[in-house]
Amino acid sequence: MELKFKTKGAKYKVTTAAIFLILLFFLTSRITFNAPAEDENTDLRIPIDFDSVTLEMTDRTYFSEDNLLEIDLMVTENSSQLPPKLKAVVKEKSDPQINYNPELIKIRDDFYVLFVRGLPKDWKSVSVQVIDENSDDDSTFGKMYSSAAKTKTVDVFVKKNRDFYEAKYIDLKIKDNQKLIQEEKKKQRKLNMEITQLRTQSSSLKKDIEYQIGDEKSQTESRIQSNSEDIKSKNETIQESENTCSELLKRIELLKKRKSHLVLD
Repeated sequence: MELKFKTKGAKYKVTTAAIFLILLFFLTSRITFNAPAEDENTDLRIPIDFDSVTLEMTDRTYFSEDNLLEIDLMVTENSSQLPPKLKAVVKEKSDPQINYNPELIKIRDDFYVLFVRGLPKDWKSVSVQVIDENSDDDSTFGKMYSSAAKTKTVDVFVKKNRDFYEAKYIDLKIKDNQKLIQEEKKKQRKLNMEITQLRTQSSSLKKDIEYQIGDEKSQTESRIQSNSEDIKSKNETIQESENTCSELLKRIELLKKRKSHLVLD
């Protein structure tokens, strides 16, 4: 009887210890899981889609003497709802319990600058969680990360005016439009190459048709006609692409004009 009692007591202690460890795990994980991994990082200029918005880190700099991290964000709405009123929640790997008070400044409807002050000298990685305060449920748009290893470092922070950040925004838009132009020109080259191939094939088929009869001749004529229609369609697509390039070039010129009116530091 005494041995059975001891065995039951040991089982009770083991069970209690296991429950305690499970509870401890869930309590500590709430803090740990909110912190970024040491090397966790979001690449620049890579759009990340969330439920109602697309976020994109466009630049980031750490000013070592000021313990200040600056992150530029492009924000694209994917719905026609009320424009978001955004705030950011920032956590740092080395001490996820610290609540930073980041400053999120709206430069344009789709461009923000985030300032995080008071980071430790040996910071590892920060997570940035964007929240829409206009939402009834304080909906979050997800997290982005910046690791110290992937963030450029500058010694001293020099305060800039809004036009400085407006110029950065315009430069991004110009680069994006230039990239679209290159993509359109690549498409045009591909289509022109295909047209050349189709014309070469049709020329060869026209020579062959002189020596064909019956169904064979009908099939060749049908193929030549199909090539002709395909060439016409591709030429129309090329024309549309050229029009798109013209519009993009005009947009770039307007952006440059807009930038020339800014007052930079």
